[in-house]
Amino acid sequence: MKAILVIFNGIRFPYYLIEHAIAQAKEHTASLHALFLKAKEESGEGYGFPSDLDQAVSLTDAEDAGRDDKTIIRHHVKLAADMASTENVSFTSEVLTDSSLQETLKIVNGFGMVFLDAAYDDDSPSMLTNDRFTLKDLVEKASVPVKTISENR
Repeated sequence: MKAILVIFNGIRFPYYLIEHAIAQAKEHTASLHALFLKAKEESGEGYGFPSDLDQAVSLTDAEDAGRDDKTIIRHHVKLAADMASTENVSFTSEVLTDSSLQETLKIVNGFGMVFLDAAYDDDSPSMLTNDRFTLKDLVEKASVPVKTISENR
């Protein structure tokens, strides 16, 4: 079987999604590739959460905010890699910023199977959510099987 792709959107990292993808990769003796999509970093101006004011003040510009976002995603990449390694599943990853549907489909269509969170474009998106296309658009236009995974499977 071709490699399996798992897609994460923004800083959300649903454990049930990575656990399912790893289990499928192990079952099919396939490698696993994780694609982390994120939105372009917006300016920290107009921050509206006073309880986080000290943290917001330290984010002086978009460059600082971008570094913090990359750190969060880097931790998710490492966690996914460690989880795959524990199960002896070959793992690779990449991060795409502000990716269009066409750019994402070029990657998606190179895999044998694709897994996404059923809440990919939920009504309450997480920080850094790439909202340039919907889950429905991706599923309809992909030329490979795209399966949505929910917490309750």
